[in-house]
Amino acid sequence: MTEGNPCHSSIVTNTDYHSKPLPPVPSTKASSQALPSPPRTPRAAVISLVFGLMAFFTMLIFIGAFAAIIAVIAGHVAISRIRHSNGRLAGHAVAMTGVVLGYMTLIGTSILMMVVLFAWQPADRALEEYRQNQSLLNASHLYFASEAYARDHNGQYPKKWSELVGRYINSLDLADRLQSVHSFGESDDTAFELVPHQRPVLPAVSAQVIVIQEFAPPEIDIIAVVYSDGNTELIANPNRSSER
Repeated sequence: MTEGNPCHSSIVTNTDYHSKPLPPVPSTKASSQALPSPPRTPRAAVISLVFGLMAFFTMLIFIGAFAAIIAVIAGHVAISRIRHSNGRLAGHAVAMTGVVLGYMTLIGTSILMMVVLFAWQPADRALEEYRQNQSLLNASHLYFASEAYARDHNGQYPKKWSELVGRYINSLDLADRLQSVHSFGESDDTAFELVPHQRPVLPAVSAQVIVIQEFAPPEIDIIAVVYSDGNTELIANPNRSSER
C-alpha cells in the first residue's frame, strides 16, 4: 500500500535536509581590514603653523624670532615625516605654510634690527651732544652765580652751593642746574662741585685754573668744567674707568 501513496515522494527526510551545504557568510573582519584609514596630519605640522602665525604677527616687537625658529624646525620635521609616510600622513601644505611664515619673520626681523641699529647710532650721538651742551650751560650759570657771590664776599667763592640760594639764584633753578644730565632725574647726587683754589686768581693763570667741575660716573668719557676766566670746556673725565 505504501507504494501507491502519491505523497511519499514529496516528503524530505531529516537526513536529506542536513546534508545540503549552507551558503558562506561574509566576514566582517576581513571587510573592515580592507578599508584604508584616512591620512592624518602630524602634530609637528600644526605646531609649525601656529608658531609661524604667532611669529609673523609679533615681528615688530622682536619676540617673533623665537617663535619663528620653532615654526621652521617643526615644519621641516613634519615635511620629512610626511614624505616618508607612504601616504599615511597628510598636512604638507600646513607644514609648508608654517615654514614660510617662519622664514619671512626671520628675514623681516633681521632687516628691522639693521634699520634700528643704523638709526640708533646718530640718535645716540645727538643725545650725547645734547647732554654735553646742557652740562656746559649749567656750569656757566653756576659760575656767574658764584662770581656774584664772590663780589659780595671779598672775592671768595661759597663753600657749598646752598649759600647761593636767595640773592644769587633761586632754589629751584639751583636744583635744576645741579641735576646730572646723565641720571634722568633718578639720582639726587650733585652734578657739579666747587673746586678749591686760591683767591683771587692771577690773570696770568686764570685761563688754567678750574673753579667748577662736573662730577660724572665712570662710564662717562667727557665732563664740563669752568675756568676762572669764565670759559667753559669739555675735558676727559678723571673718574673714567680704566677698563674702557
